[in-house]
Amino acid sequence: MEKNLRFIIFIFIVQIAIILLSSCVEADTPNAKKNLQDQNLKGKDLNDKKEQKQINESKSFYYVAMGDSILIDKYAGNENCECGGASLFFKNKNLLFPSYKNKDLLSIIPNAKKIILAQDSAKIDDLFLQFTQLKQLKITPNLITVSIGGNDIVEILRSKSLLQSDKSHILNMLDEFSKKITAISMKLNELKKINNELIIMILNVYDPTDGLGYDFTSNKSNSFLDHKHKSQIYHIFYKFNEELMKISTINDYILIDIHSHFLGHGIFHNNRRNNPFYVNGKYWYHSNIIIDINQSGAHELRKLLYYEFQKNYIKQKTKSPEPKNNKPNNPNKTLYY
Repeated sequence: MEKNLRFIIFIFIVQIAIILLSSCVEADTPNAKKNLQDQNLKGKDLNDKKEQKQINESKSFYYVAMGDSILIDKYAGNENCECGGASLFFKNKNLLFPSYKNKDLLSIIPNAKKIILAQDSAKIDDLFLQFTQLKQLKITPNLITVSIGGNDIVEILRSKSLLQSDKSHILNMLDEFSKKITAISMKLNELKKINNELIIMILNVYDPTDGLGYDFTSNKSNSFLDHKHKSQIYHIFYKFNEELMKISTINDYILIDIHSHFLGHGIFHNNRRNNPFYVNGKYWYHSNIIIDINQSGAHELRKLLYYEFQKNYIKQKTKSPEPKNNKPNNPNKTLYY
C-alpha cells in the first residue's frame, strides 16, 4: 500500500512539473517571437542605413579645381591654409572673412566635396595630365573651375624670342596655345555629355602690370616684365584672354573675368591712400611673385566664383524643361562636328 502511494505521489509531481514547464514555454514564446522580430528590424535598419549611405554618396556634389596656382592655397598662406581661391569658395574662413559667413559652396550644397588638381607652375600641357588624374578618380564632376595661361605667358616672356623680337616664333606659340585650349574644351565637353548639368567656369589671366606692360614692383633691367617689351607683353595678355573668352562663349562656359576685376594695381600703385586694391598694407598679388595672388587676392577671386556659381546654379535649378521638338531634321542642313 505504501509502495502504491509513493508511486501515485511521484506521478502527481511529474504531471505538475509538465504543466508548469508548458506554462513557461507558452509565456516565453511571445517574447522569443518579439526578440526575433526586433533582431530582424535591427538588421533591416542597418541595411536601410547602408543603402541610404550609398545613395547619399552617389548624390555627392563634386567640385574640381583644375589648372595653375591661382586656385591653390600656397601663395595665399601655405599649402594647408585652406585659404586659397578655390578653398575659400568651397568653405569660408569665418574668422578671416566674417562678411562671407554662409557665402560659400557648402552653404548652398552641404554634401559638396572639393578636389583640387590644380598645381603650382602648371601650364596648359599639365592640364591634360590633370584630366588623366580626374579620370582615375572615377567620379562625375558637378562643377569644374579652370585657371590656365598665366605660366604659358611667362614662358613666352622669358623666351629669347621676345628678347630678340622674333615675332614669328611668338605667333607660333600663341597659335599653339589656341590649339591646345580648344583640345581642352573638347575634354570638358566630354564630361558635359556624362553630366549635362555640369557647370564649367573658366578663369582668364589677370595682368599684374595693369596694362602698363612692365613690372612696376621691380627695378631690374633684366626682368621678363621689362619696359622695353611692354607693347608685346600687352599683346600677349590680350591674345591669351581672347582665346579663353572664345572657348567660353562657344561652349557655354562661364567666364570668370579676373582680368577686369584686378585692374588698378598698376595705375594706382604710387597712390596707396586712394588705391582700393591696397588692403592692410598689401595688394592682391603676392609680394614676391606678382603673377600669383595672395590671401586678399584669393578672397577677391572667390567673390567672383561664388557670385557666378550662385547665379547660374539657381538659374539651372529653376529652368523649365525644354519642349520636345517633333519636327523632322532638315536633310539639307550641314552638320559640324
